[in-house]
Amino acid sequence: MQEEDFPAADRIISLIEAVFKRDLELREFDIIISHIDDNTCPVVHVRSEHCFGIKSWCVKPLYKFVYQELLKIRENKTHKRQALFPEERQRCENLLNTALLLHPEVATFWNTRRELATRGHLDPYTELKFCSLVSSFKPKTADVFVYRRWILSSLLKDLSEADRTRILTSELEAVYRAATKYPNNYNAWNHAHWCLELATPDLKLQLLYLSDSWMSSHVSDHSVMQFRQQLLQNVPELDWCQGSLCEVCPAWYKEYRTSHHVENKHTNHFIHELASNSQLIASYPGHEALWYHRRFLVHELGVRCDPNLVPCLREQERQAGVSPDDADYKLKHLRWMDKFLLPREGK
Repeated sequence: MQEEDFPAADRIISLIEAVFKRDLELREFDIIISHIDDNTCPVVHVRSEHCFGIKSWCVKPLYKFVYQELLKIRENKTHKRQALFPEERQRCENLLNTALLLHPEVATFWNTRRELATRGHLDPYTELKFCSLVSSFKPKTADVFVYRRWILSSLLKDLSEADRTRILTSELEAVYRAATKYPNNYNAWNHAHWCLELATPDLKLQLLYLSDSWMSSHVSDHSVMQFRQQLLQNVPELDWCQGSLCEVCPAWYKEYRTSHHVENKHTNHFIHELASNSQLIASYPGHEALWYHRRFLVHELGVRCDPNLVPCLREQERQAGVSPDDADYKLKHLRWMDKFLLPREGK
C-alpha cells in the first residue's frame, strides 16, 4: 500500500500521537460511525473524559497503510540484521499504536512491540496504560493480556511488596473493566487468576470482599465464579462469622456449630459464601453458573472442610425453596449430591 493510495494516513497518525502526548490519562478508545463524505477532523478527543475516537470512514484505508508500513519495516530490519535508527524506531512505535488500537489481534505487531520494549525503548508503565486503552475497545483480545503478563513478569521482579500490591490491584481493576464491557470474558479472568497467584494475603482478603460484588453483577459468568473459587481456596484463615457478617450465616449452621462444638474458620468462609449464593439464586433465578458455583461450595464443605456436614447439607438443600426457573437446577443439584457426596459419608 503506497502513501499515494491514502495521502491522509500520515496526518491521521500524527493526530493520534498528538492525543497521546496531550492526554497522559487516556482511558477510552472507540470507532465513531460517520459518513464517507465527512469533512471534519477524523480524530476526536474529549480531554475532560480522557477518551478519543477515530471516524469510521478512515479506519479501513488507515489500517491497510499502517499494516503495510510495519511489514516493510520488519522486512528491512530482517535483511539488514540491525536495530532501527531513532527516527525509524519512533515511526515504528507510532505505526504500532495505530495498528494495535484498530486491530489488536495481530500477534506480529505485539512481537514487534516486545522487541522495542526489550531494548528499553518503551516504558513498562506506559505500556500497561496502552494495553488498558486497547482493552477499552476490544476487551476480550487474548494478545493484550498475554502482553500485559509479559510486561509484568519483568516489572514486578525488583519492586517492593507495596508497589507490587499497588500494580496488581490496578491490574485486577483493569480485569473488571474488561469483564464489564464484555460478559463471559474468560481471557480477562484468566489474567485475574495469574495476578492472584502473585497477590499477598492481605490483597487476597481485600479481593474476597471486593469480588463478592462482582458476582452479583455477573451472575451468568462462569469465569468470575471460578476466580472466586480460587480465591476462597487461597484466602487467609480469618473468621468471617463475626459481628455483622454472622447475620448472613444460615441458622442451621449456627445450630450445628453449637451442637458439635465446631470452630473451623476455613469452613466459615464457605458457609458465608453458600449463604450469599442462596441470596443470589433467589434474586436472579434461572442462572446455571450460580448452581455450578453452589456445587463447588457444597463439595468443599462436605469433603474438604467437614465431612460430618454432609447429612446436614443434604437436608438443607432439599428443604430450600426455589423459583420455578430453578426447579430443574435444584433437582440436578440434589442428584449430584446423592451420587458424589452421600457415598463418601458411609466410607
